[in-house]
Amino acid sequence: MIRPVLAVPVLLMVAVSIIPAFADTGVFPVQSGKTFQVSYSANGVKIQDIEADPANDELTVTVLAPQGGSLELMIPRALLDAKQGNSDIPFIALVDGTPVTIKEQTPTTTTRSISIPVNSGSTQIEVIGTYVASPGPNGASIQTVQPPQGPKTQPTQQLPQQLPRTPPQTPAPVVQNPTAAGIQKKNATVQSSLANQTQNLVIRIPYLPNVAIRLSHIDLAVIAAIIILVIIVASVARRRQSKIVWTR
Repeated sequence: MIRPVLAVPVLLMVAVSIIPAFADTGVFPVQSGKTFQVSYSANGVKIQDIEADPANDELTVTVLAPQGGSLELMIPRALLDAKQGNSDIPFIALVDGTPVTIKEQTPTTTTRSISIPVNSGSTQIEVIGTYVASPGPNGASIQTVQPPQGPKTQPTQQLPQQLPRTPPQTPAPVVQNPTAAGIQKKNATVQSSLANQTQNLVIRIPYLPNVAIRLSHIDLAVIAAIIILVIIVASVARRRQSKIVWTR
C-alpha cells in the first residue's frame, strides 16, 4: 500500500512527463522600423531570437528543439504579411531550409496566426511573405524630412532670337530647246555614219546601182596581199621564160 505522502510526488512526476518540454507562451519583441510584439505558443520549442529580414521579406526565428514539437506565431500584419493584390496568400515556412506544411487560423485585420511543425534538432525557422516592415537607423522608423518650401521663382530664360528661315530653293528644271536637241541628235547620227564609213569601204559597180560591196580593213589587207603575191609570181615566171629564150 502506497502512503499518501509518497503518492503526491509520483503524481507530480507523471504530470511533468506528460507535459512536453519547453512548453511556453509569451510575447517576443521584434525590431524593424519600430518594436513589434509577436505572440507565440511553443510546445517542445524554445525561441531564442526573432529577426526581420526586409531583403528577403521574411522573419528568421532561431529556436532550440531537442525533441521536436510545434510553434504557433501570431504575427502583426504591419510587421510581416503575404498578399497578392488585396487578397491574402499563404506564408511559406522553411525549417532548416526544408519547406514544411503550416496551418493558419482565421486571420484578423491586424494579425495572422500560423502553426509550424518543428523537427527534433532544428535550429532555424524562416517565415516568408511578400512584405516586411523596413528598419530605419538605430531601429527607428524611416521618415523623410522635407525642407520648408517657399514660393518658387522660376528663372527667366532668354530665348535666342530666331532668324527668319529662307525656304529651300528648288533648282529650276532645265528646258532644252527642241531645235538644239534635234541638231545634237543629227550630229550624233552623222558622226556614227562617218565612223562606219571609215571602218568599211563601199564599192559600187557601174550600171548596177543597187549592188554595193562593203570591204573592211581586213578584207582590203587580204586583197592587197593577194595582188602582191600575184605580181611576185608573175615576175618570177617572166624571168624564167626570158632565161630559157636566151639559152636557145
